[in-house]
Amino acid sequence: MKDGQVIDGAIIFEDKKIIKVETDIKKWTIKKKHIKRIMYGKRKMEKIYILMNTGDILQGFLIDQDNEKIIIRREKNSSKEETILKNRIRQMSPKEIKLFEPEIMLMGGLYYPINSGGSKLNPGWLAIGAFEFNLVFIKSMRLQIEAGYSQCTSSENDGLTFAMAPLKMNLQYFFNLSTNWNLYPRLGAGGAFILYDDGEGDKKNGVRPLANGGLGVSYELIDKSIYARGNLDYAMLFDSGSNLSNLFLSLGFGLRF
Repeated sequence: MKDGQVIDGAIIFEDKKIIKVETDIKKWTIKKKHIKRIMYGKRKMEKIYILMNTGDILQGFLIDQDNEKIIIRREKNSSKEETILKNRIRQMSPKEIKLFEPEIMLMGGLYYPINSGGSKLNPGWLAIGAFEFNLVFIKSMRLQIEAGYSQCTSSENDGLTFAMAPLKMNLQYFFNLSTNWNLYPRLGAGGAFILYDDGEGDKKNGVRPLANGGLGVSYELIDKSIYARGNLDYAMLFDSGSNLSNLFLSLGFGLRF
C-alpha cells in the first residue's frame, strides 16, 4: 500500500478500480489508487544485506529487481523505497556481510619432500597456524598470513634431520560451490627458516625464499563462525641455487569472527 502497509493474501476479484484480497483474518476491498505495488506469487520481502562498491553496507527488504537495478525498503512497513543500480553493488546476501571477516586457523598435516636435493628425506609432520581476512575491494578474494613448522628425517641416514618453519602470505580466490562448500585456488610467497643436520657434523641454518601454489576447500560447519578447512600446496624452496620441491597437505578448523 502507499502508506507502507503490506497485505498478504489471495486475490479473489480484480477490475480497473478495485481489488479484493482474502487473508487468514478477513476479506479486503481495496481501491487501486491506494496501491503502490502488487507482487504476485508466494514472494515475500526478503531481508537483504548489500555491499556497495564504496565499501558501505546497506540493509533493507528486497521489493523488486531486474538486470539493472534493485528496489528496497529500509523499513518493511514504510512506503519509502530506494532504487539502487546493480553496477554500484559489489555483493548482495541474505546473510549479514562483514567487511573483513577475519578468521584464525589451526591445522595439521603432512610435509612430503618430492626433491630434497639428494638427502632422500622421509615425509614428516606439519603444524600450521594462520590468520586471514577479506580484501575489501576485490570480491571473493582473501589474504592469508600463514606460519608453520615441520620436521623430517632421512630414509638412508639415521642421523640426518631437516626442520623448516615457513612464514608466507597467500592470496585465495573463493568459488561458492553450494550453501556450505567453497573451493579456492591459492598462491603464496614468503620465506622459511631451515635447520639441516646431515648427522656427520655438517649443520646449516638460515632463511630461504619460498613460493607455493595450490588448492583449498572449506565447509561451513556453523553459520559464519566455524569452518573445516583443507589445503594442498606445491611449494618450491630455493636453497643455494637448488630448487627443492615439496607438497604440503593440511587439514584443520577455522574460527571466523
